[in-house]
Amino acid sequence: MPGIVDLSDIAAEIDGVAKVVLESVQEMLLKVALQMAHDD
Repeated sequence: MPGIVDLSDIAAEIDGVAKVVLESVQEMLLKVALQMAHDD
């Protein structure tokens, strides 16, 4: 989807808490985008 930031490349290079945070942020952004598409 256009406008969605893919953080998986960055998350693959790091470990620990930062990886969990980046994966969670990416999941949240996807949910927000899906909700916006649903509302439209």
